[in-house]
Amino acid sequence: MRKLKLQIQLSIDGYITGPNGEMDWMVWNWDDKLKSFVNELTQPVDTILLGRKLA
Repeated sequence: MRKLKLQIQLSIDGYITGPNGEMDWMVWNWDDKLKSFVNELTQPVDTILLGRKLA
């Protein structure tokens, strides 16, 4: 059976975007540790859907 993984950026108060749809709060320092984590997370994935609106 295939698995579905959901990965989202969510603020501590439960929001994904700001009041006007802005996503500028999602900024990280892409150091080697974070790059390694993201590579391990996405390595076994067949398809990645990216987008603000997927409807």
